Amino acid sequence: MKTLTLLCLVLVGKVSAAETAFDIFNTYSPTVVLIQTKLNASGTGFFVTPGLLLTNRHVVRNFNKKARQWDSPKVIVLKDGREITKFNSVYCSVRVDVCAISVEPQVTIKTFAKLSVVPSKVGQDVYVVGHPQGISNPIISSGIVSSENFLIPGFDHLGKDIVFKGFTTTAAVSPGSSGSPVLSRSGEILGIAVSILRGAQNLNVIIGSEELSMFAKQIAKHDADAIFSLPGMQSAPNLVSLH
Repeated sequence: MKTLTLLCLVLVGKVSAAETAFDIFNTYSPTVVLIQTKLNASGTGFFVTPGLLLTNRHVVRNFNKKARQWDSPKVIVLKDGREITKFNSVYCSVRVDVCAISVEPQVTIKTFAKLSVVPSKVGQDVYVVGHPQGISNPIISSGIVSSENFLIPGFDHLGKDIVFKGFTTTAAVSPGSSGSPVLSRSGEILGIAVSILRGAQNLNVIIGSEELSMFAKQIAKHDADAIFSLPGMQSAPNLVSLH
């Protein structure tokens, strides 16, 4: 893996005192993007700095057996309608279903949510902002943290079984919500939406902020055993540390 040059930026903005869904949506929906891929799939991502956004690995690196190829981003659509089609880099976790996409800084976005350093708590109010079903306008749903943090079964980038730290929520998610930020009432990132439990009633699975923090540290350490780049992407001159 090529050496990563980090642009060591601190997350922009103070933690908001927002207490309503209206406030959360108005403050943070401009950071949430619709990701459309080359194989006509879609998902959600969100900016954590002016030039770095997070999403799920399966949104941008999902293998299509019929097409016999890996998917990759085609266009990122911002809330204001602007489109991003050039990416400096796309780096993914080997183990957990998360990716970081580096683009040219989007200076019109003013407020970014911070990564929570405190694990979520059962009964805590949460909000999910994303693009379920590929709907172009961001949509917010609300709910609570419905489980304690625990080890959840998942898959690594080769499809092997792993476990990751996360929780479940009653906040509604649907296909296309993958990669959506899960926010607390104070506007902190508690995790990232990744899946729903099939056959269950409203059991929506979230990768916890602890895993996102670990991913950020792996990027900062240039850990070639823990992260990889998508084929065809440029080197990573603008990858940004989350801390």
